[in-house]
Amino acid sequence: MNGKYLIVSDLHLTDIENNSDGWKLYKNELYSISKSFKKLLENNNQENLTLVFNGDIIDFDLVVAYPKIPDFKISNNEKKRGLYPNEEKSLWKLKKILYDQEDFFKLVAEFIAKGNKLVYVIGNHDRELYFNKLQVFFIEYLTELAKKNGFNISKEQINFYTWFYYKKGEIYIEHGNQYDYYTSFKYPLKPTIINKGVEEIALPMGNLSNRYLMTSMGYFNPHASDYILSGFAYFKHWLTKYAFTKRSLMFNWIWGSILVMFKIFSIKKKQNKAPDGYDNLLKQEAKRLDLTMKEIDSLSDLRQLPITYRTFRMIKELWLDRVFLFFLLTGGTIALALVPIPLWIKLMVPLSAFPLLFFIYEMITKGETIFTIEEKIPNYAKKIARIIDTKAVIFGHSHQPRSFPIDKDTIFIDSGTWAPVFSIKTPYILKEGLRNYIYIDVNKDVFKLKSFLSETERNVKNNQ
Repeated sequence: MNGKYLIVSDLHLTDIENNSDGWKLYKNELYSISKSFKKLLENNNQENLTLVFNGDIIDFDLVVAYPKIPDFKISNNEKKRGLYPNEEKSLWKLKKILYDQEDFFKLVAEFIAKGNKLVYVIGNHDRELYFNKLQVFFIEYLTELAKKNGFNISKEQINFYTWFYYKKGEIYIEHGNQYDYYTSFKYPLKPTIINKGVEEIALPMGNLSNRYLMTSMGYFNPHASDYILSGFAYFKHWLTKYAFTKRSLMFNWIWGSILVMFKIFSIKKKQNKAPDGYDNLLKQEAKRLDLTMKEIDSLSDLRQLPITYRTFRMIKELWLDRVFLFFLLTGGTIALALVPIPLWIKLMVPLSAFPLLFFIYEMITKGETIFTIEEKIPNYAKKIARIIDTKAVIFGHSHQPRSFPIDKDTIFIDSGTWAPVFSIKTPYILKEGLRNYIYIDVNKDVFKLKSFLSETERNVKNNQ
């Protein structure tokens, strides 16, 4: 490789669903990224360029489709919330996404065939690409797409990295989910458990929440934070979107949250010790990336343990603690009504003391949130730069494009997202600052973060 990189992350390509009522709008083909991506590749039409997919390129978590005539058993839960993340079922989902997004992957195949390389760093939403069968099929699929259009690709041009990609003295590229305890894997090089005799991905809470909650609450966008609302705002959302339909918000939230908790504890139980041979995997990865064991161990020590080990924080993030408090305060109100005390006490305590108690509880238990990682990632980049020899530390995951030096010799860049994130004022129009990419020429000290913002908004508006 000659030090020239084109880097994108967080495309969140999934299967297509076109619903006329705004349900799962983020999956509508109207927001296809193919035109913008074609222009990106045309603008960087040069040989010996390394295209880097830095995680969450493919989003397995949002696929709830399943084969009508399956070659494998499908449970009722899978029919509602998506297939389990084992190799056989994940391969079916991969094929579904690749075929639905063929225009995009045709562009990728043609780009590689021009003498370029593809490095795929796996994130949290595409972690199922850890499985060998999926990697083999992905490469074969791109190879066949190239052949259909008169091009040739060699398998050596495409490489997968389960944790991070590193070129000594040049660049360090990692998705970033390992520093976010909502989405981290305890053992990133072996992110699986054995469930009923079958190997499957040990999904973190963030992925499980998408599968068991967001896929059944389709007016919320899993790529944004518009699902974080106040109690009144949730009521308004229910009243305008669900109250007069057959869809349920409350049931899907509570039952989905219970399923998430149950699955998290099940995964934790199966991960009490490191997988057999994990030290050898670390040694192999160190050798592959030209790192010492001290360096690979230091990088490994930076990662956050999954939220699995913070039970109260899980309950709070799923709002199950608010459910408990609601019933507790409701029970207190009923109890006061039944006690022979003055009426003003029966009224004032529920109207003043109970809300105050709730406010105090929220202040005491505030802690970290899903936004905390946005603030912390640059600090992790600085620590990485102290461990290894690199001119740039590249992350994705946070969906927040930014770039700044972290010391006199190293720059930090976050590649943002291409996923559909909508403007609050105009819900069908994409938010500003999307479709970001990074161009790096290490030899010329060129480190650029750019966006297809203007063109993106014009295209969407013209399609309305």
